[in-house]
Parts: sequence; structure tokens; C-alpha cells
Amino acid sequence: MIGIPCSPRPSKLLWTKDLTVLAKALQDECEDAVIRARSGQQHRDLDALHERAKGLQAQGDNTGYAVILLYLADIALTYGRLGPALRFSTRAEKTFANPGALGQSHNHAVALYSLGLLYQLLGLEEDALKHYSNSIQEFKAAEQQWSTQSSSDPSITQCRRVCAEIPPRVRGLIDYVNNVDRSGGTTAIRCPMLVGCWPSGPSAASVDQMTIDIKILGISVEMSIHGAAQSYQLESLGGGTSVEPAIEPGKEYLVVDIPPELAQTTWFQGAKYALIRKEIHEDQWAIGTEQHKSDQVLWGRFARDPNGKIQFVTVYDKQFLSWPRFIGEADLDLDSSGTIIGIFR
Repeated sequence: MIGIPCSPRPSKLLWTKDLTVLAKALQDECEDAVIRARSGQQHRDLDALHERAKGLQAQGDNTGYAVILLYLADIALTYGRLGPALRFSTRAEKTFANPGALGQSHNHAVALYSLGLLYQLLGLEEDALKHYSNSIQEFKAAEQQWSTQSSSDPSITQCRRVCAEIPPRVRGLIDYVNNVDRSGGTTAIRCPMLVGCWPSGPSAASVDQMTIDIKILGISVEMSIHGAAQSYQLESLGGGTSVEPAIEPGKEYLVVDIPPELAQTTWFQGAKYALIRKEIHEDQWAIGTEQHKSDQVLWGRFARDPNGKIQFVTVYDKQFLSWPRFIGEADLDLDSSGTIIGIFR
């Protein structure tokens, strides 16, 4: 079973505005831990973070405890530890299932979604389908709850957006599970876009309405995308040849518009979209965004400074090829950054 998690990660979808001071501090530490994990640094204090999270539970802060559990699940998943990730998400789901304060239904939907992704990665398709279906229903209930709240609160606006955008992706994942040929042979399936389409906005909306063809070849897949007027085949960057394998199980991907000015360079040779794997690889073409500036796509490469820390070196910013600018690891938004592994032409 090939599982392709949607972006962003579940913990990014949570309602966290009403966290206590202690829970908020632990959330910030978990966010730092995710950044370290995604940049390839070893992180040995997952158990210590969990013990501190249980301290929240002991103080009666069950909501804060469940929020941190979903962060811990994302950290564990980043390291490929599916067992702990599943346990953390299961505990969070059970906690959020109890009726509670504002945002409880929303966070319960996110926990169910997280469990669906994990069960799919584990190849437990019936469990994945059950949790995906339940998450759609819970997102619907959360959307109704948010509709009664103030529209001027940006946190509530963000939650409404999550309730509108995630269920269609979940339905795509359900279609994917239902349409995979389990005979073990080579097959092609058609399903809604499973990788994240980013940045949001008019230019990406057309991508989001496309479908992808995934050809299963053992444990790897090939991919092409199709719109109303044209199809685009995945090629290697600069090589003009088909990429095989294009997608790996359990990895997260983005499809990003290539700016016209950059598309005409020798690097991209008229390609329309870039396929991004949300990993950091040195000295390869990549995209990066700075924290709180996710609408500004920077093109360049990852490198290490003299101290061994990851940094992003820009070569293209907005509408022009730019002088190199160095962005430190802590300033990167790793949920919308990654290495270019192919282009769609």
C-alpha cells in the first residue's frame, strides 16, 4: 500500500488559541523538535516531551495534553516511528472525542484524520477508511460550530479554511485506497490530487482541480498530472527523462507553479510545475519559505554554514534572479520547503 500524506501535517491544523501558558510553551518546544527532525538532526527527547505532556494531563489540562500528543505523533512519524505515532494519535483522538470547549470537534476531526493517514501508511486500509470517513463527518460538525463564531477572529477564519479544504483531500485519499489494484502487478489508477498544491491562490487552484495518475511499480510509483486542456508528464530536473521512482511511501510532496521567468532558464526548460519532496538535501535545487511568509516562494538550494547548520541560499526571489541571500534553518518554514525531485512538462 502506498501512502502519501497530505500537507500540511495534522498538528498544523489544530485549534490552539485557548492553550494554557504551560501547554503553549510545550507546543513551541515540539514545533522546534519537528524542525530539527525534518532537517535530519537526531532528536532523543521524544519520551521526555511525552512525560511533560502527561504533566498537563495530571493538572487537568486534557485539551493541552491531546494537542501535544498530536505534535508528538508528527515528530515520531518524521523519524519513521509509526508505532509511537499511532499510539499518540489514538490517545489524542480519545481525549478529543469527549464533548468539551470551543474547538473540541475541530481537533477531534484532525485527530481522526491523523489516524487515517497513519493506518494508510501501515497498510491497514479498512481502519484508514473508517477514520477518514469519521473525520469528514467531524469536520462538518466543526464547520457548523465555527459558523456561529465571530468572523473577525483570524484563528477562527483559519479553522474554517481547514474545515473547507481538508475534507476534499480526505475524499481523494478514500478514492485512492478504494481504487488501488491489490493484485501486486503493475497498474495505473486515477484519483484526485493527493500531494499538496501550494501556494494557495488563483495560480494553484488550477493544479488543485487536476488529477494525478499513479502507476504502481513494486514499492515505487510514477506520476503525471492532468487538467482540462493538457496533461503534464513528470521528468527529471534538467535531464528530460522519466523519473523512476517518482514518489516514495510515507514521504510528503508539494506541487508548485514554476514562475514563467524561471521556467525559461536552462534549469527548468519550459516546465510548468515542480514536484517538491519535503526533505532537505544539500546542493540540490529546492524551494524555501520563511516563517510567517508562506506566500513568498524562494528558489535556490540548501547548504550548510561553517558550523554545520542548514541554511537556504536564494537565487530567485519574486520576479527576478537575485543576489544570494542566506536564510537560517530556524527561520525556514519546513512545511512549505523542500527539494525539487522532478518537473512537469
